[in-house]
Amino acid sequence: MGTNTRPWRATGDNFGDTFAMRLNSTRGFIAAGLFAAGMADGLSGQRGGPPPPVTGTAFLAGQVVESPSGQPIAGATVVLNGIGSGGRSGAQTLVLTDSQGRFFFANLPPGSVAPTAFKAGYATLSGARRIEMAEGVRLTDVKLRVTRLASITGVVRDDAGDPVVASDVRVLRRTIIDGQAAWRPAAGTRTDDRGEYRFTNLTPGTFVVCACGRDPIPFDRVLLTTLASQPMQLLGVAGRAVSVGGEAAVLDSTLRTFAPTFFPTSPTIAESTRVVLAAGEERRGVDITTVPVRAVRVSGTITGAVSPIAARSVRLVPADETDDAGMVIGITPVLVQPDGRFDFASVPPGQYILRVQHFVTAARGGGNPSGSALMFLGARGSALPQTSPGTPNDPLVWAAEPIAVGQDHIQGLSIALRAGIQVRGRVVFAGAAPPPTQLLTSRVVTLARTPLDPGQPFGSIGRLTADATFSINGVVPGRYLVMTPSFPGWPTLKSVAAGGVDVTATGLDLASSEISDVVLTFSDAQLAAIDGRLVDPSRTAKEDVTALLFPADRQVWSRPVAARGRFRAAVIDRQGTFTIANLPAGEYFLAVVPDEQVLDWQDAPRIEMLSRAAQRVTLADGDKQAVQVRR
Repeated sequence: MGTNTRPWRATGDNFGDTFAMRLNSTRGFIAAGLFAAGMADGLSGQRGGPPPPVTGTAFLAGQVVESPSGQPIAGATVVLNGIGSGGRSGAQTLVLTDSQGRFFFANLPPGSVAPTAFKAGYATLSGARRIEMAEGVRLTDVKLRVTRLASITGVVRDDAGDPVVASDVRVLRRTIIDGQAAWRPAAGTRTDDRGEYRFTNLTPGTFVVCACGRDPIPFDRVLLTTLASQPMQLLGVAGRAVSVGGEAAVLDSTLRTFAPTFFPTSPTIAESTRVVLAAGEERRGVDITTVPVRAVRVSGTITGAVSPIAARSVRLVPADETDDAGMVIGITPVLVQPDGRFDFASVPPGQYILRVQHFVTAARGGGNPSGSALMFLGARGSALPQTSPGTPNDPLVWAAEPIAVGQDHIQGLSIALRAGIQVRGRVVFAGAAPPPTQLLTSRVVTLARTPLDPGQPFGSIGRLTADATFSINGVVPGRYLVMTPSFPGWPTLKSVAAGGVDVTATGLDLASSEISDVVLTFSDAQLAAIDGRLVDPSRTAKEDVTALLFPADRQVWSRPVAARGRFRAAVIDRQGTFTIANLPAGEYFLAVVPDEQVLDWQDAPRIEMLSRAAQRVTLADGDKQAVQVRR
């Protein structure tokens, strides 16, 4: 319906003339189309259909370019998301860019729109930021940036140089979480019959590659064949396991497995070689050499649980690996009995931590075995219901036991569960306003893990009582932030203290004993705000930019999450203005960067670099400060 609802390609050398010619030549078509659509929508409206789309006289045009080269991208799809102020405006509109990467949308109603560019083989770097369109407005300089995706290829070989076939290979991307570097899975694949693997469609960045696959569970092959063909025999295996444990499923001790290995030959991320990919780079020769080892078995019993333990609550993680990487190369048990007996197979030699986090449920006794051995049967394994792992609302018990694995099987381990730590404290109101006593019982205090470990619970919560105290039970040792929502009239959390020590910026470090003197102090001092403006707003018409605000205190740069309210990013609009509200008083740095540089900006070395060209801003309580900022 009209030129703004159909893909097209502009022709001609003059972009403005092309627009005018196309609009003039299609005016009669647009009018006829609108009339026909109006008739159809009018009839559908009588039948209870949606209201007719709203058109207008606003016009938006721009160009899709590649970053960092600035070259135009032809044949890209530009999607316009938006809702006009006068009613339905066609929720999504799309066009194709011409040979110079140009696009336009005509007949737009007043309202807010957000253009975004897509093309196979490219990742979107900018776009989807809101643009306010008024009646009759013509914007012709919108820039949408994309970057070419990259790839990694290589071969996995054993120590004899032979290809390792059907090995799981994973690529992890470096990212910043809570101001800390972390590794997150980006993609996974398997090697082919030549041991080769290939990852495509990777956004430029820093990666590590891991040959993390293991051989199939080394059960006795006769047993596996029996279970696969007669799944109800699984119940018989479970019955035997009640009395003899994991020996119900015999392990073939002659089989060997491959230890997880990071490119090129490292057992850990810390010792691995990083693969830094530029835009569009095809990195070849990322070859991994992995060594076959004996398939060692680790088994024992977890004691101290009063409800059935699920396999998902148990994990064997390399001791010298980061928590996030441990989730990738950690080992899950092949079998866990409801009474706590467990078995791991295919464990390479090394130092490990056996982690257990078990939520005590109301269930007592009963339950069924669980683990990857039962997953071997796929849907057939549903004949044996799995034990529930519980929920974070249940009491938590835990264990973290070091295990040294050599060349021999380990049996008879005894892992004792411990009760979670108890954390108690109170909320204090320091100011002249009346304390919000009537709201206390509606608030909770949260202990949030930092950095976030994807394999562990996010945190624990406790509800405030009428006397402004709280108690949180079942907390696992680690570092936590203490958080609670602010109160009307008391917007500022001035400090968090434990044992008289200010832990606002560092977080609460829990060992193994309870803490009973956590104090959260709120102030009735009002928060500050910044109304910012670029000195040369015309530059934002050519490049989408963002304002970054961060504390001048370098002590918190290594842990931004602890001062989360002080690290802020604000989009600068096309008029060169931005607002950052609800800021605690203090000294800040303010910098402006292109949108594509915002990702992972809360990294201490990056913040240090930004601070060198940033301007300093000092805010007092309740300050509303107008700031002019330069690029």
